[in-house]
Amino acid sequence: MWALQRQPELAAVWMLALGGAMAVAGLVTVLRASLALPVPVPVFARIVLGAALGFAWAGIAAHARLSDGLDAGWEGRDLQLTGVIASLPQPVDGGARFEFDVERVQPAQVHVPGRVLLVWYDGLSPEEFQEPIRAV
Repeated sequence: MWALQRQPELAAVWMLALGGAMAVAGLVTVLRASLALPVPVPVFARIVLGAALGFAWAGIAAHARLSDGLDAGWEGRDLQLTGVIASLPQPVDGGARFEFDVERVQPAQVHVPGRVLLVWYDGLSPEEFQEPIRAV
């Protein structure tokens, strides 16, 4: 996984899937050979194949996570979201931030992740945000 994080960009999904399948085939072959041969298969081969499988798995998981995002063409444009606030608001400079579970989006053709992090700016400092609300 560390090696994947050091890459400038993610490899294509088909390349990761092919590498993972080759690593699984290699591990099965090595394990079967270690059972059949009187001489143990080097541990190094198991480590390399296991690392290749981990690299492929982490890459495919990263692709799955990154695919659930807002299209770049819709960034900076107004969208109407309907849903439920999913976390307690946390103060930030001039407002609050909270998680929001999206139930409906307008315009409907826009893909929005199921949970988004929204920020509401009200011009209050974090200390003012923390002050209790007084009934009048």
